Amino acid sequence: MDLNKILEQHEIWIYSCGEDGERANLRGANLRGANLSYTNLSCADMSYSDLRDAKLKNADMSVADMRGADMRGASLSNADLECTNLRGASLSNANLRGAYMKGVDLRFAYLRDASLRDTDLKHAVLIEADLRGADLRGADLRWAELERADMRDTDLPESTFIISDEKYFISICRDYICVGYKWHSVSEWRQFSQQDIEKMYNINFLKFYPRLLDIIDFYCGRGDRPKWLKK
Repeated sequence: MDLNKILEQHEIWIYSCGEDGERANLRGANLRGANLSYTNLSCADMSYSDLRDAKLKNADMSVADMRGADMRGASLSNADLECTNLRGASLSNANLRGAYMKGVDLRFAYLRDASLRDTDLKHAVLIEADLRGADLRGADLRWAELERADMRDTDLPESTFIISDEKYFISICRDYICVGYKWHSVSEWRQFSQQDIEKMYNINFLKFYPRLLDIIDFYCGRGDRPKWLKK
């Protein structure tokens, strides 16, 4: 495999919008320890590849297919992984500090002990991901889907809380709160009408709403409640 030629043809393919060159096909490739820092791998097929201990600092892997890739110990600081498919990938002990991962698909990904500090994870799908022992300090988890993720011993960002022992899964990130799959600001949650709640969820959620406001008061400070709830 001539990696340099593959990368050269891939870059031509990207900048010609697919008219020339060839999309990089690195599916199942052995790239262990490879230095791919600052490389443009956007839209490449790297699924099930071996990227253990690879150097991917500042690499552009946005929209790439990296399902099932083995990236244990890889250095991905400041890499662009926006909308990348990392479903089922293994990133334990990887360094993703400062990486851009908005909208990335990380369902079932193995992220145990990974360094995700200062990472942009807005809208990331982390359902059932293994995040045990991961460092998420400084990460932006707003609008991220964290349902059933294993977050034991995880270092969470400041003002971020995960509450899984209530009737609904709740994640609090700064002044935004997710209940189920719906994100709203603290101020919005405190002023919804009965009709708003029934439209978003169902009539049964009305019974849980006062409990949700108690939780918001506890974690975010006390605030006003809608007048209809006081009646």
